[in-house]
Amino acid sequence: MTLLAELADAPPVPLSGPGSAAGLTPRAWVRRHRGLLLLGAALVLVLLLLVLTSGVGRSGSLDPDSYEPAGGRALATLLRDQGVDVQRTGDIPTTTRNLPQDATIFVSDPSLLSPEELSDLQGAGVSLVLVADPATVALLGVQVQLDGVVSEGRREPGCGYGPAVASSTVRTGGDRFTAADPHAQLCYGRTLVHLPDQDLVLLGSGKALTNQRLGDDGNAELGLQLLGQGKSVRWLVPDPNRTAVGGRHAKSFGELLPGWVAPAERWLLVVALLVIAWRGRRLGRVVPEPLPVVVRAAETVEGRGRLYRAAGARGSAAAALRSGALHRIGARLGAGRHPTPEALVELVSRRTSRPASQVHTLLYGPPPVDDAALVRLAHDLDVLALEVSGS
Repeated sequence: MTLLAELADAPPVPLSGPGSAAGLTPRAWVRRHRGLLLLGAALVLVLLLLVLTSGVGRSGSLDPDSYEPAGGRALATLLRDQGVDVQRTGDIPTTTRNLPQDATIFVSDPSLLSPEELSDLQGAGVSLVLVADPATVALLGVQVQLDGVVSEGRREPGCGYGPAVASSTVRTGGDRFTAADPHAQLCYGRTLVHLPDQDLVLLGSGKALTNQRLGDDGNAELGLQLLGQGKSVRWLVPDPNRTAVGGRHAKSFGELLPGWVAPAERWLLVVALLVIAWRGRRLGRVVPEPLPVVVRAAETVEGRGRLYRAAGARGSAAAALRSGALHRIGARLGAGRHPTPEALVELVSRRTSRPASQVHTLLYGPPPVDDAALVRLAHDLDVLALEVSGS
């Protein structure tokens, strides 16, 4: 069966075939995309399980509402069990409003505060406990400096500061201090300094007070002694995304990421490039191979005709028919490999005595509007080719 016979026997075909998206029923659409739907449902289930098993509360280093290993929920709970009122605050006005005389202000990340805000905290007239960093120590205006870093380990108080003596051995580390203030008390290998004149305590690291480390040695007792001397604790957790104030900028997202993230990204990029090069070399060049079976030309023509019919592509079918006719007619007339339409139409018109307008419409006209017009076009092209060949 030739392409012409296939087109002649074909019934009218709608533009949207049965395999198109417009013709799918909801059930068929679900069946076709069931793999993606199952994957989406699995992802939703995993996210739901993570939410249910991760508990509630905020996240963040030494946040009193955080259950994470680096959070401070455990210490806040111990303080409340001892009758201490623990209030989480996010700004200076809320922290210093209606402060009791025996209150303690604890700031786990004072690097997010401006010099004016640090000054307001120092002038609040209550005990102040800070996890210090070099910039904060410089802005506080105290006779204290940082002098290196010590590794985490078990340390004795080594000083006469009451809360340190009561806590005995703790597991701590971090930044180490030196103090020119004669009244300063340096404890735990100089990782804690108490300035009694200002009622200020600086910690070289807050890791000993986190949920993960609070159960080690006397860490829990140290937290209770430092923050629970009065009946109220204002636990200040500055918002890291707030606008820059007083010349100290808020930490960017990149600054808040762990230090190993940037090297890991670079290594992942290198590994990805190596994998791309490896897979690219493995693919190699294109190698021609003989077909496993011999396909008859008639079957190829019939298959292409069925595809045109299924898609309702009368324009593409007409273009294929005209292309074949132009090739045969041009070769018969010796018009060259790429004759212009005007030149070819003139040659065909002289050979067949047909009007040039009729020949141009037949060879270069618009696509047929229906299947019957397509069949007529195929027949007319065959007749024209026969007239040109003189048969």
